[in-house]
Amino acid sequence: AFIESDQYFAGLLVNNDHYALRLHDWFGDSLFGKVSAFLFRPRPSIALEVRDFVKEHLAGRKSIGVHVRTHTLGHPGFIEPYALNDGQGHFLNSYWKCAYYAGGASG
Repeated sequence: AFIESDQYFAGLLVNNDHYALRLHDWFGDSLFGKVSAFLFRPRPSIALEVRDFVKEHLAGRKSIGVHVRTHTLGHPGFIEPYALNDGQGHFLNSYWKCAYYAGGASG
């Protein structure tokens, strides 16, 4: 059987009585981390460039990670999960709101 989805099903597998112990033996407590590190491994030249950039520009600094997803308006069952109501009938995109506050803005 083949399943096509944008959902992450690994949580179901690692909590399934039939697969849980085997998956834990293979991946420990970080199934996603190990699989993604294998699948998305950069070329050595890129890894070196990233390491040097981080060392030169980001070492010792705080950072914020942002995960952005897009949705197609009009898709059946579409709900805008990232819109926040400001109390005045306007919806604010929470990605931009996060960026606004992460940039040092207040209120």
